[in-house]
Amino acid sequence: MDVTRLTNIMQVTTTPTDLARARQHTGGWSESFWTSLNPSAYNPLWLIQQNKRANLLPGSAAIVGFRTQIYTISGNKLLPGGASSGRQGLPGQPSLGTDLPQVALMFNCASVTSPNNTRMILRGMPDTIMSGGEYQPTPTFAGLVTQFQNSMIGMNFGFVGRDLAQASVRVLKIVVNVISLEQIPATGLNVGDFIRLHRVYDDDFNPVKGAFVVTAIAGANITVQGLNASVSEPSGTLRRDVLSYFPYGAIQAVRAVVKKVGRPFEQYRGRRSKTRA
Repeated sequence: MDVTRLTNIMQVTTTPTDLARARQHTGGWSESFWTSLNPSAYNPLWLIQQNKRANLLPGSAAIVGFRTQIYTISGNKLLPGGASSGRQGLPGQPSLGTDLPQVALMFNCASVTSPNNTRMILRGMPDTIMSGGEYQPTPTFAGLVTQFQNSMIGMNFGFVGRDLAQASVRVLKIVVNVISLEQIPATGLNVGDFIRLHRVYDDDFNPVKGAFVVTAIAGANITVQGLNASVSEPSGTLRRDVLSYFPYGAIQAVRAVVKKVGRPFEQYRGRRSKTRA
């Protein structure tokens, strides 16, 4: 499956009133969103999402650019594909001000298709919606947040994560690379699949971590590559390690948090385009 990562490039400029003691500074940050939409040219639905996001910014901030990159989900890996970037000019609302652009708003996001969930954090929140250190929106701002949430749910946005719907099975023992299970997972395992162990401890009480590729299956005994652990007693569980894309089913604003706002993006470049001297 192909998915797209849309990254909005944000910028904020401080507005000090006592210029004898302070001067203006410009900072920047980025916010990334996953979508199943294909970025052929510049998808107009993204502009809707970006406008809804810009409505939550104060007048001193703006969305100044964007970057898109296609990824292919293959098993438990994300394989990067083509990327593109461009400038943007979507300012925040002049009626909204902010003293500390590091104040951010955290959302809980649930999948519509699985038990998976994630968090989303939006920086540069206006001061008018923060009171006593907590998120206290005005009715108008709460309506703008609802519009942003609806744009994320209704326009094919979601997130990428490990599929927690994959069945877990009890690990009975491990001898070198051979794992003995209580039973084969209901979702099945095939040679070439990756598995991940959860809360499994070896005989020295060290956690056994990581993803391992299946090289052989014999009943409830599976052989993996590179494990080299010894577990004599039942310990923890095993689950097939699969990445999936999960469309948003519900998005709920939770509380205020603090996130760094760094140097400004004068011209955004992806990591792959950077060259060493």
